[in-house]
Amino acid sequence: MKYRMDLALILLFSLTFFMWLFYINAYTRLMVYGMIFVILIILKKPIYYYILVILFSVMADNIRKEYILVDYCLIILLFCFTLIKAIKHKKIIWGKLLIPLIIYTLYNIISLLWTPDLMMGIEGIYAILEGYLIYFVITNNKVKFTSFLPFSKAASFLLLTITGEIITKYLNYGFYNIIENKRLLHLGWANSNIMASLFPLLIPVALYKYVAHRKLDKLYLAIDSLNFCGLLLSLSRGAYLGVFIGLILFTGKFIRKVRRYVGVIMIILIVCFLFKDGIIRFITYYLDERNLFDSSNRKLIYRLAWDKFKESLLFGHGVKSSAYYIYHELGLRYAHYHNFALQIASTLGLVGISLLMLIVKEWYAILDELSDSFVYCVAVSIIGALTHQLFDVSFDLYFFGVYFYVLIGTIEVYRKNKVISCC
Repeated sequence: MKYRMDLALILLFSLTFFMWLFYINAYTRLMVYGMIFVILIILKKPIYYYILVILFSVMADNIRKEYILVDYCLIILLFCFTLIKAIKHKKIIWGKLLIPLIIYTLYNIISLLWTPDLMMGIEGIYAILEGYLIYFVITNNKVKFTSFLPFSKAASFLLLTITGEIITKYLNYGFYNIIENKRLLHLGWANSNIMASLFPLLIPVALYKYVAHRKLDKLYLAIDSLNFCGLLLSLSRGAYLGVFIGLILFTGKFIRKVRRYVGVIMIILIVCFLFKDGIIRFITYYLDERNLFDSSNRKLIYRLAWDKFKESLLFGHGVKSSAYYIYHELGLRYAHYHNFALQIASTLGLVGISLLMLIVKEWYAILDELSDSFVYCVAVSIIGALTHQLFDVSFDLYFFGVYFYVLIGTIEVYRKNKVISCC
């Protein structure tokens, strides 16, 4: 009984990594994860088991261009089931974020009228809906919480999946080849910068277990240590900063509780000293004589975003118009402005920024209970993730939105019900 959750996580990790490693196509993956859904239905498992399967399914895709997204299909199934159940019982739970998210989505749809590339605009709307659907699913399913330890363990294994895939890429292409050509680090389901967005989002949640439980299997300490190596190998400087900010906030609150791990930290520092020449070589090669966040022509992209915002202050140029202007005015094939605030400002204008502020206001209302350790860790996760989004492109999009709103929705349900039994 005690290790049932650990076994489930090991099996999901192994299954996901296997399918990624052997380039299993989307239809087969959908069938496999769908069968797991059927097993969960038979066993009458609560909603978070299904969501955990979805979170892992994101990382099983090693084929860059497939016509279906397995996680999206699974989310639609859960959404339809939840909606039908809510209609049957004549009770839809209106979460704090639901109305702001609906209004924001409707405005994105209206902006299709003036976006310069209609198909890109439709894709942009399609991208944000995934996270919003999972938020509805979570807030409309009753869950009783007895412990958040399973969430923390799940975060460790999700990060381990990414780390395993990153290490595999290094083994395939070679360390210095990837440093010289970061594009080689594309995992199929995401490139290096986008997949790295999950490190600042999940690391504080993974660390929660060290402040909430004194006795913990050494397996997780090894996994989390390895995941920090995965962060370093991601080569995402935005993720480095996001995790750094998160660790400062985490340590500032929990320093007394985590002091027993100082010995482990000292061992890590000793290892770093022994391999200092290689580490210094890595840092100087990759970061020396560069503006830390000026790669990928960011200054040009930021300037273009600002200029486009000034051109259409009120309504912006339309959802995902960034892809059109970056290509036609800079000749670069980037879809976004690599800064979530500039992205929304230039594409949706002041109206879009105002709607975003309504959403942020509800985030604050949901997370405004920082005396609770898990709520604090989630708040730190979100701060770290949004710090990363100041330099990258994943905000509210596809799988990042799913992970993001799983955390937000979970805290809202927890604070509303204050009762658990998710495992």
